[in-house]
Amino acid sequence: MSVADTTHTGPLGLWRGTATHDEHTDEFALSFAADGTVSLTTPFSTGEGTWTATGARSFSYTIREVFNDRSVMPGWIAINVDATHFEGTYTGSGLCYVHAPDGTVVGSTFAHVTGHRQNPPESDPS
Repeated sequence: MSVADTTHTGPLGLWRGTATHDEHTDEFALSFAADGTVSLTTPFSTGEGTWTATGARSFSYTIREVFNDRSVMPGWIAINVDATHFEGTYTGSGLCYVHAPDGTVVGSTFAHVTGHRQNPPESDPS
């Protein structure tokens, strides 16, 4: 099995990529852990959430993204993505909801994401 083969490891590890939404493209880093958690870092925000495998090469994740400068975006964004991965690259898309500080949904956007594996974990020998 090659290091880029993610059949047994799913999205575990660090990925860097871009998210395109509303005519903007933003860079991100995502870290997927074996316990089902996922962490997001961008130049402007951070986020935490969960992920789950949905097939041999597919997964989904949900993240609550909070902006570093709360005066720019005082609420948060609920990110929901369905993705597939193959040979060290994943692509996905999903609907994201913008929330006001009180939790009210004030908008939504559809995002397309592409990520590239940075550090593949050890393969599962099973």
